[in-house]
Parts: sequence; C-alpha cells; structure tokens
Amino acid sequence: MKSRPRSVERNVAAYLTQLLSDNGKITSPLHRIPVLGREGPDISYDKNVKLIIDVKSRLKVPACMLAGKSELLLADLFCFRLEDLLKLPHMGVTRSVEASKTVRKWWDHMDEWTRANEPDGISAIVLHRPQMPIGHSTVVISLQDRSKLCHRLS
Repeated sequence: MKSRPRSVERNVAAYLTQLLSDNGKITSPLHRIPVLGREGPDISYDKNVKLIIDVKSRLKVPACMLAGKSELLLADLFCFRLEDLLKLPHMGVTRSVEASKTVRKWWDHMDEWTRANEPDGISAIVLHRPQMPIGHSTVVISLQDRSKLCHRLS
C-alpha cells in the first residue's frame, strides 16, 4: 500500500479520536489497523459507537458523493462531512444526488464484513481525495443506520 493512503487512514483515526474523545463519546484512541493479512475495517472501532470504517483515498472517488459543509446528501446512502459527524442528529437532507455504483460497491463490501463480524456495528466508508483536508472527507452510511448512529452519538 502506498504511503498516502496509509497516512490518510492514520489521520482519519486521529481526527475521529480527537472529535469523539473531546465530546466524551469514546474513552480510548482509535488507530489505523495494519494491512498485512487484514480484511475488514481500516480503523479500529470503539465498543460504544461501533463505527466500522473503510477509508477510500483516491482520485476516482466520485465528486458527486462528496458533501459540502453542513450538507447531508441523500443517494441510496447518507453522505456528510467527517467534521459534521456530531451535528448529524440535527441535520436535514440538503440535496439528493444520483448514487455512485462505485461507492455503493465499496460500502456493500464493508457492510458484508460488518454483518459477519460485528452485527451491531455501523458500516461506513470515508471518501477522501488527495490534498483534501481530513475534516472535509465524506462519511457514507446506510439510511437505516442514521438513527442508530445518532443515538450512539447523543
């Protein structure tokens, strides 16, 4: 794996640790899980929030699926910025977008692992493009998991 995607995974873990620990949502730091022999999430998960994350950092991330500031996109999935994670319970859908087959495929793959290994977890993809600030990355979750995530963050 190239150093940039590894760096993005470490930075997403650090960003989430800061965001969630500062607000009392988690008690131990999240970290990047090494690739060697790994299937499943790229970042460790907390036993309370159980956000099971796969990070996708590449140029081919569809721009239509990237959320703007305080924006909640509705495709066949919900999309919002990482920096807006704690605002999710108070956000209304700001616009609908056409679903990306690529993003759906990535999310389905992560969800398959979650259902098999952590059934109470919330499958998520973090979409990032090179040079993008980590907080501007987009979190993608299912429509059904929004209320579960909002409850765990409250």
